[in-house]
Amino acid sequence: EFTVRVAKEEVAPEEVDYLKVAKEDIEHGTAYLSKQSLEKYGNEWNLFTLLRSGKEVSQETLDKYYASVEKQVKEKVDKMRATDLARVIITLEAMGKNPQNVSDVNLFEKLYNSKSMASDTSNCPIWALIALDGWKSEIPSDALWTREKLIEQILSFQTEQGGFGLFDNKSSSIDMTGMALQSLAPYYNDPAYPDVKPAVDKALKHFKDNITVNAGFLDFGSENSCTTAQVLTAVSALNIDPTVKENGFVQNGNNMVSNLHTYKKDAGFAWQTALQAQEMATQQVTYGLIAYQRMAEGGTRLYDFTDVLDETDQKAVKEVEEKINAIGSKITLNSKKSIQEARAAY
Repeated sequence: EFTVRVAKEEVAPEEVDYLKVAKEDIEHGTAYLSKQSLEKYGNEWNLFTLLRSGKEVSQETLDKYYASVEKQVKEKVDKMRATDLARVIITLEAMGKNPQNVSDVNLFEKLYNSKSMASDTSNCPIWALIALDGWKSEIPSDALWTREKLIEQILSFQTEQGGFGLFDNKSSSIDMTGMALQSLAPYYNDPAYPDVKPAVDKALKHFKDNITVNAGFLDFGSENSCTTAQVLTAVSALNIDPTVKENGFVQNGNNMVSNLHTYKKDAGFAWQTALQAQEMATQQVTYGLIAYQRMAEGGTRLYDFTDVLDETDQKAVKEVEEKINAIGSKITLNSKKSIQEARAAY
């Protein structure tokens, strides 16, 4: 068996390993983000992206960030929007820190009992659902916002064309549609939520109807990296490989992974190819590629933190490592006790 490829100018396209491209670009993005601020409230997306890439973040940095969050919670928790609470919860979950007790405040409870959710933008229920699902958290049946109510609220922002709006269901953006699908992905094949699958399918068609020849997407008339990254994150959460032509996201030999590669600068990624690299674009491109990598390698979704060890487990792992290191590099009969202790701890 052999394959014949026909291309313009009689030049056959090269076989590209897009997972390899994604991994290399993740390294590029995390190298940039690791040099940005990580130690205070407001740095959530930098920290989250590094942690989800598997990069090591020093305990000192994590402790400083957590102290900053504690200060924010003590002083302003009741003034924080649902999106702010969700962003912090997502980052704490990625750290393995318990959002249910931050300076004696249960951030989950603050989120699912948010009184402003109904009158706020679609961002709020979308990110609230993502945050509450990160650890598969239980939501009391008497909460103001159960999962059913959050999903219903999100779906109320879907337009006739299939997109999701920020303020209503009269107009939409690709960015918001991508984020909405990221929140709905865990419920796509769940018979308990029958309205989700048709809504997601309609949104996927909307993506395909609006994809550019570069396999990118427009926001306010401009093709940019952040919009494409949100779609990549969404389809990856739905276990759809956008580099496979049959899935409908390949255009002229381009796909979303190769598209995001075009925004790469000497350091970081740009919002548009003609612009310089910037922090927000680098965050979104990098975590979008991480979402793709996790899907391609069979990992959990980007916002599914069930693969993250909690604080108790992290402590236990460190204790085992210490016992292994205590054995030393030279093994003798006298090493028996330390080996047994390490094995037992493991």
